[in-house]
Amino acid sequence: MIATVAEIEPATPGFREVLIEPHLGPLTRVDASMPHPLGDISVSYRGDGDRLSADVTLPEGLAGTFAWNGDERSLHSGSQHLQLSASGNSE
Repeated sequence: MIATVAEIEPATPGFREVLIEPHLGPLTRVDASMPHPLGDISVSYRGDGDRLSADVTLPEGLAGTFAWNGDERSLHSGSQHLQLSASGNSE
């Protein structure tokens, strides 16, 4: 599930950055975590039609990118909340 639905994967060699690109399909809620050498990466997604709410927590020292429906957002260490819509507008 982590690789297919939650899509948490290395964005660079040595996993120095992460790429998170969820593919929820008909699911409306997904919670997942993945170990990383710096600490756990955790995500929580809530989908509602063409809207997605995502809570992402990255360990200290890790950054990355969140991608959904053609929209990309930079991620930083710590917790962050994202609100996205299929049109690419943030809310």
